[in-house]
Amino acid sequence: MILSKDNSTYKEIAKSTWIFGSSQVVVLLVNVLKTKFIAIFLGTQGYGLISLFNSTINLIGSLTGFGLGTSAIKDIAEYKETNYEKSLETVSLVRKLVWYTGVLGMFFFIALSPFLSNFIFGNKDYTWAFVILSFSILINQLTIGNSVILTGLRKRKNLANANMSGAILGFVFSIPLYYLFGEKAIVPTILISSFVSFLRSKYFTREIDVPKNNLSFKESLVKGKPMLLMGLMLSLTSVFTFLKAFVLRIFIEKTGGIDQVGLFHSGFVLINVYLGMIFSVMSKDYFPNLASKIFDHKQTENLMNKQLIFGLTIISPLLCLFIVFNNYLIVLLFSVKFKLMHLMIAWAVLGTIFKLVSWTQSYYILTKGNNKRFVLNELSAVIFTTILSIIFYYYYSLTGLGIAYFLGYIYYALQTNLLSKYWYGFQFSINSFFFILLNSLIVGLCFYSSIIIKVNFLGFLLLFISICISYFKMKKMGFTSKLNSIFKKA
Repeated sequence: MILSKDNSTYKEIAKSTWIFGSSQVVVLLVNVLKTKFIAIFLGTQGYGLISLFNSTINLIGSLTGFGLGTSAIKDIAEYKETNYEKSLETVSLVRKLVWYTGVLGMFFFIALSPFLSNFIFGNKDYTWAFVILSFSILINQLTIGNSVILTGLRKRKNLANANMSGAILGFVFSIPLYYLFGEKAIVPTILISSFVSFLRSKYFTREIDVPKNNLSFKESLVKGKPMLLMGLMLSLTSVFTFLKAFVLRIFIEKTGGIDQVGLFHSGFVLINVYLGMIFSVMSKDYFPNLASKIFDHKQTENLMNKQLIFGLTIISPLLCLFIVFNNYLIVLLFSVKFKLMHLMIAWAVLGTIFKLVSWTQSYYILTKGNNKRFVLNELSAVIFTTILSIIFYYYYSLTGLGIAYFLGYIYYALQTNLLSKYWYGFQFSINSFFFILLNSLIVGLCFYSSIIIKVNFLGFLLLFISICISYFKMKKMGFTSKLNSIFKKA
């Protein structure tokens, strides 16, 4: 039997999702345990410190990393389909460039350490902590280089295994340190976790036969200039995002205290790690796949619509689940002390459906290669959501941050759709447009039932309806055959 074109696209998406999703389930379970133990051993203040350190590392790393984690994937994926040898030459070049940018970031971080300590904590007591953490900048950049290679060449199983084993080993090393030394273990644990992730990513790239790169420093920069320039533009968007997180954390600390930072951080860990896992799983193959088809408008539009429908099918029941069991999940994953953030999480969960809509289209703008347009789209959204978050936190505390997240992604989804339609003629298919409306209605009613009027029966009913719709949709796509195969006898 010959598969229809639509079903073959869905099956390709489903295959990639299955490979990354199965490993991410393990990563998720590890993160659940890790989050729980950190909540017990460190409390909200410990979470606040981890949040401030990680947001600073991410900000400096994105500033000095030249966006190679994105621009290199695009180049490798494009060449992979047309000139595999050229693709491997690009891989060889990327391996050199991540060393240069990593070392640059490390020394830049060291130079800023006294300033960062004084600016964030009001004293220079944490200067040496930042100096030690500077090595994470280099290590993380090298890890990004390995991940770029696996993603661009679509070595899906190796990338999935690297992520999974890195998470497990990071957990094994970190939790005993938190138990024995409490907050004193935060800095060495962040460094150790970075190093473990690098070793695992390095292990899974060992079989890739890459030609030796004999280019000098200057020659590498000249040859990598297009990639670095594109990456520089893209890194600006990452800087904007991390700067937003950094500014919010500082504002919350000055306004509400470090405990509020801990609640904010842990709440968005739940949103960005547990729900964000879906985006992470899909992006591992969606971006390089889209990049390889970018010169065929019909194929890219078809892939985008199918990816959106598939994403909604997977994520909508999870959103309803998070809304209905909001309080229980907070206690299970953190502790009773963290229940103050339950309304913030509920509003943010509601906004996640619009995050998915904007996510599929923003990758389309990115792969088109017009960096200025991509930066314009991202920058305007970041500025709007940052201002919104500060205003709503000031008036409504943590709940305001959730509302700002919800409104921000509605704005971002509308803006991205209008721009992708105006610039490139992108159109939602009738099926995807209808599916967006249907799932938005179900998730919205679930939120209204469980959070606003607190009629739990209706919330459970809507969760059940969402699960049924997603099951029959996945069955139609052929995705359930993967699930059923697990339970069949060999």
